[in-house]
Amino acid sequence: MSKRKARVAYFTPLQPVESGISQYSEDLIPWLATALDLTVVVDNYVPTLAPALVPARIATARHFDRDAYDAIVLHMGNSPAHNYMVPLALDRPDVLVLHDIVLHHLMVWRAVQGRGGRDAYRREMRARYGERGEAVAAHVLRGQNPQAMFDFPLNEDFIRAARCVVTHSPSSSAWVRRLVPGARTHVVPMGVPIIAPVDREAARTRLGIGPETFVVLSLGRVNPFKRIPAVFRAVRRLADAVPDLALLIVGGDSPNYDVPRLARFAGIERYVRRLGYVADARLPDLFAASDVCINLRHPTAGETSAAVLRLMSAGLPTIVTETGAFADLPDDAVLKVPPDAFEGEMLAAYLHALATNPPFRRAVGVNARAFVLREHTMRRAAEGYLDVLHDVTGRTFSHDLINEPPRPHPVSPSALMTGGASDPDSPDQTPTSANAYPIITPIADALGDLDLAGNGALIEQTARALAEMHLGVRRSEQPHRRS
Repeated sequence: MSKRKARVAYFTPLQPVESGISQYSEDLIPWLATALDLTVVVDNYVPTLAPALVPARIATARHFDRDAYDAIVLHMGNSPAHNYMVPLALDRPDVLVLHDIVLHHLMVWRAVQGRGGRDAYRREMRARYGERGEAVAAHVLRGQNPQAMFDFPLNEDFIRAARCVVTHSPSSSAWVRRLVPGARTHVVPMGVPIIAPVDREAARTRLGIGPETFVVLSLGRVNPFKRIPAVFRAVRRLADAVPDLALLIVGGDSPNYDVPRLARFAGIERYVRRLGYVADARLPDLFAASDVCINLRHPTAGETSAAVLRLMSAGLPTIVTETGAFADLPDDAVLKVPPDAFEGEMLAAYLHALATNPPFRRAVGVNARAFVLREHTMRRAAEGYLDVLHDVTGRTFSHDLINEPPRPHPVSPSALMTGGASDPDSPDQTPTSANAYPIITPIADALGDLDLAGNGALIEQTARALAEMHLGVRRSEQPHRRS
């Protein structure tokens, strides 16, 4: 008689909630489900891609029975998409996966939902971080989104409550232990689907790019933390040496961040092609057609970038900020720019070296792909989670249990739900268009910067809460439904 698989509850947002963690989980769950009796617990909605997660089952949080499982794994990020799991995250979960070390934006969002939230938030910031924390809270309560929010993570209670905290980089794990000395931590590889090679000439033909053009790719939502002015200045300097140049900007814009104006100011508008949101199916063409990618970010919330690992898996030389999890990447597989006074100079020098030295460019790309194939495959990620579950439960989890998942069966999403997610009284939480409401508050903007740009329902709810509390939205600016 075979031993039963461990029953594990896996809390995560899934599409239609648009976030990097949704995509991460949709990639990982089919692998874990070959080794575990896995139930994925979501908020009260039907996941768009539920059929692709078979044999994992889908349950809703309101019907969750903790006693039915051998272990509970919570995937926590810095956005309201994770609000539904906060009570359990404070009630001794087995594994807390911190995709973002900083949870400040989530905690502000929670504060403005309830009565007395402003005062409670201010008191907590003072009690936890002293006068400087209170000063930052005052800026936030005036509707600002100061960079200093990243210095006050508001995550200590979650770390203390968890039996084990998982991160995806040594730097993030060390950050957790600095915040809560003695915290039990594990580093698990991120795990990304490997990008298959695409013919470069064919990709460029499909994208309308000339064969000799030097292509710089900027991937991801454009916001102030992506160091765009520095990127534009470096591209302008490169154009003096490489006039046949294109800068492809892929991803949406943060509201009130005028990218065209910045491009005109830098004098590079003729080199810029803005593609907006691009479906995943088009990414292999973009990667194959590009010569280099710039993916800077500062400050960091402690995240590990799946986008950067995907770029590396495609063999695309990538320039990153030398901070947080980016600093942990091998020096021969990415090029690192410190976020200091010399950022622009070093970025320009790297771009020039990559553009004028093809062997160097190829070597960095080869090393990047080899690193991801060695350290960040989906199998390595699944093995890492089995090791963590062994540590917290004492059960044996052989890596041999993991198999490459089969293709999903054609099953309707609602048929896979357990716990009444399709009950008639379940509210409809399918996100609406992000443009359905004129949201202009800084914190709603911050939600977009946290990869929730397409989740209009969450952003609308935040804007309404802010408006009701007169926090960052004047009465005349309160969102209204268009007829």
